Amino acid sequence: MRANIYHENNRLSLRAHHICCAQFWETDFTERGPAFLQKVDKIKYTLNSCPDSLITVIEGVDELCQQCPLCVNDRCISPFGDEDKVRKFDSILLNEFGLSYNRCLRVNEWQALIEAKLPYQICRKCQWQHECQVRHKL
Repeated sequence: MRANIYHENNRLSLRAHHICCAQFWETDFTERGPAFLQKVDKIKYTLNSCPDSLITVIEGVDELCQQCPLCVNDRCISPFGDEDKVRKFDSILLNEFGLSYNRCLRVNEWQALIEAKLPYQICRKCQWQHECQVRHKL
């Protein structure tokens, strides 16, 4: 881990695909800068080591997006998936999980849902398959 040790009482507010996918990323993302990398580390640490932490799924730009240089005027401008495409992915994931925006769950509850749903519907069409640990389940 690149960053500090995080505490279990942290609360995160994240987009659906960041909750569901960040722990499986194998990409380094160094080009996005140290603040982005530190937030990725915090998310991964929380998802893997803090079962009682709370994560709220939100619509639109989240804590990770705010640290990304590809977030401009509260919109993702990534060439790999702009804000509209990303919102569509988030909506598909929430539908698959039977959840709605602003739902807050403990990490262990998210993890149980994630395990039950892997691979997600969007995995087969995801352009990041080659950078993801889930590809082994496809």
